[in-house]
Amino acid sequence: MSTPRPSGLEFVTGVVDPQSPSGGRGGSDWRLHFALEVWHREDQVIVSVPLRVTRDVGLAELESLMARVRPGEIFSARVRFDDPHTAQLVEILEPQGASDALVQRAADLLVPKTFVDGRFGVFTLDRRMDWYEGNASWCGRAVPLYLNATNEVELDSVIRTTAKLWDEQLVWSTRLEDCAIEHLLELKNDCWLDDDDEQRLEPHAFRRRMTLESVTVEADGSFEFWFDDGDLFGGHAIRVEGNVVDGATRASIQG
Repeated sequence: MSTPRPSGLEFVTGVVDPQSPSGGRGGSDWRLHFALEVWHREDQVIVSVPLRVTRDVGLAELESLMARVRPGEIFSARVRFDDPHTAQLVEILEPQGASDALVQRAADLLVPKTFVDGRFGVFTLDRRMDWYEGNASWCGRAVPLYLNATNEVELDSVIRTTAKLWDEQLVWSTRLEDCAIEHLLELKNDCWLDDDDEQRLEPHAFRRRMTLESVTVEADGSFEFWFDDGDLFGGHAIRVEGNVVDGATRASIQG
């Protein structure tokens, strides 16, 4: 397959990657980013290496285009290639000329992908986030549990890490709260007190206001526990990070 001329426009059709689109600052303007997971030109020769597409836009156009680039759907456009697998978006077209392979791939993405663990139950792949989502009870509270894995080997590793955490929930719960207190209590008392009526907090009062909201576990043994802050920091989330070897190592406010 020949490499397209950088200055030429070509028609492409593909399946939008489930993790697309995204937008961000591109110099003084904004930039749209998305990828076609599988795609072809007018010759319908399938290319399985993703085509990464960008366009420099204003904020209003960015919002409009992001609404038209829909994850997992068939997408057609004219583009200007920078190299065989990156291109600039020139014009969005109505989906047309999709090969049977693209139609099948788009259909496959509509089918939920799940796996069942004997202890933690059913997990469903969230293709947008590229993680498996389920639910589990932590110290009597049902919370979303996210497993970040891309293959069976990683899934096995994540499940082992999750089991270690759940086997000693009370111990880990204390470690997580202690980490948040160590890193954030001083910040609360120095910068986040209501000047009119809020007194400096003691550790036990800080601890009581934290409520676990979700858990994310990674294949490398690391984890993130996300807590509702109980208005300690004006509604920001508290994130506690760590791993099963070193324990809870860092806490921060997010959002």
